[in-house]
Amino acid sequence: MGQVRRYSRLYWLFLPQRLKILMEYRANFLIGAASTVSEQAAGLLMVWVVMRQIPNLAGWSFYETPSGLRPGGAGKVHQSHVCRQLVDHWA
Repeated sequence: MGQVRRYSRLYWLFLPQRLKILMEYRANFLIGAASTVSEQAAGLLMVWVVMRQIPNLAGWSFYETPSGLRPGGAGKVHQSHVCRQLVDHWA
């Protein structure tokens, strides 16, 4: 338990330093932040487009799937199962 506390404290000491490094070049920081926000928005838009066509996908509604369907998401829905549902729907 002592190791966890120690590394947690170190993490919070290094985090502000990392943020200072990232913000050293303002344009790079703003471009990186904007690209992260746009990537998240594009992922949610993709889920919204799919769920508009198929309101109930593998038993999940739109509000239950955003992190599961996005590429790289770690949600509740296994992506291969979702793909199978999409293929069955369009077949």
